[in-house]
Amino acid sequence: MNINTAILNIIGKLHQKKFLTVDENEAKIIVEEKELFFIDNSSIQLASKVNLLTKLNLLKNNNSNFSEAKTNNLIEKLATKFIRLNHVGISYFCKDISAELEEYKIALKNTSFKMYEESSEDPYQKWFFVGNINDWQAPLVEIVLNKLDTKDYQEWVPHFQIDIDTNFSIDELETVSKEIFGTSFWKWKLDIPNYGVVLAMGLLGEIDGIKIALGLGTNLRGTQYHRENLLIELK
Repeated sequence: MNINTAILNIIGKLHQKKFLTVDENEAKIIVEEKELFFIDNSSIQLASKVNLLTKLNLLKNNNSNFSEAKTNNLIEKLATKFIRLNHVGISYFCKDISAELEEYKIALKNTSFKMYEESSEDPYQKWFFVGNINDWQAPLVEIVLNKLDTKDYQEWVPHFQIDIDTNFSIDELETVSKEIFGTSFWKWKLDIPNYGVVLAMGLLGEIDGIKIALGLGTNLRGTQYHRENLLIELK
């Protein structure tokens, strides 16, 4: 199994008719009748302009610790309270974040898609999203650019991420994940003081040097608020 096949397997189990089209060999995110994201067995494309797979520094024949059976089990359990695909995305190291961002801007210039930034509060890591937030429910593609290649960042980077909205509480997500992956699944949680955990992220495994990250929004997550208030369009 290569990284593309693993991602296709996960996305293929997300039963979402709007925005997402899936068959056995490929998946697409279509927003306002335009192709935002495409994946098949050999490429991962952003708006038919950028092959995201080339950004991830794939290491051929690297040992894999990805369990298809455990992942399928988890996704099937999540399907009972699945709402929508929030976004897919990649995270990788680059020498110059500004130069890398400019490359994306140029590639997307003649498309209908826009670039947005969310504050990361980390000078060595920047969060960018591609898509169109006219419809706040439409999935986005996230590009996380990392400048500092240290052990802490290497735990996460490079990775491909699948992020979904659910109606699970964080306690329910803890129970489900523990049954399948044990107690070490979660690597990060967004816990808002006096409100609660709105997002938790875990690692499903690694294939060819690329981690596969799963972000799960809880029943406290405000996707509409995020789209309308936290994403700043780049000019």
